[in-house]
Parts: sequence; structure tokens; C-alpha cells
Amino acid sequence: MRKLTEEDVNCNGVRYSRVPEVNPPREDQIAACLEWLERFGRKTKTVRPRNHSYYLKHVVERWVQKTRNTGMTINNGAFIVAAMRAGYQVQCIGGPNTTFNIASRGVSESEKLYGYG
Repeated sequence: MRKLTEEDVNCNGVRYSRVPEVNPPREDQIAACLEWLERFGRKTKTVRPRNHSYYLKHVVERWVQKTRNTGMTINNGAFIVAAMRAGYQVQCIGGPNTTFNIASRGVSESEKLYGYG
């Protein structure tokens, strides 16, 4: 498969249609994901299957809700686009989800501090 671009992603994740997107990821959610990646993301040499976009969007969502005292939700597509912008390797795993070269250590640290889901 060719390399994914932001145009391949909607709010739900990877899309496979060439029809113009009417529901792209929201910039405020992407910004929150970028902030989380800056704090907890650590790049690895290889893609880590456990750290898929749907799982990580929940981790970020919990962090945002706890640190900002808000009910903000994070869409799957917002995390994928943020990871692309931050320079992570993005690999499709079927359907709307992807995996990344992100270390489990930072993910675990966020989970310990802020819980999961």
C-alpha cells in the first residue's frame, strides 16, 4: 500500500474512498494529540502492533479529560493525523486503525498517571 497522507484520514480513521472528505479530524483534537505525543511519545525503530490508533486515542482522551477537566473526546483520525505530523511511522492494520513506532514506556507512563478509558 502507498504511504498514507492526511487526505486518507477522516475523523474515524483511515478511509479507502477517493471521494472528497466531508468529516476530517478536528484541529483541536489533533493539537491535543500532538501535545500528548510531545510529552509521552517516544519513537522506536520499528512499528509496535500493541500501540494502535484506537487504543492510543483512548489514552490521550483520558489524559485530556484529567488534565483539562473537560469532557473532550478524541477521534481515531485525530490521533493518526497527529502522529503523521509528529513524524511517526504509520502502518495500516486493516479497517480504520493504524499502528505506529511509538514506545510502550511513554504510553504506560500516561496510563499510570491518568488511567485508561
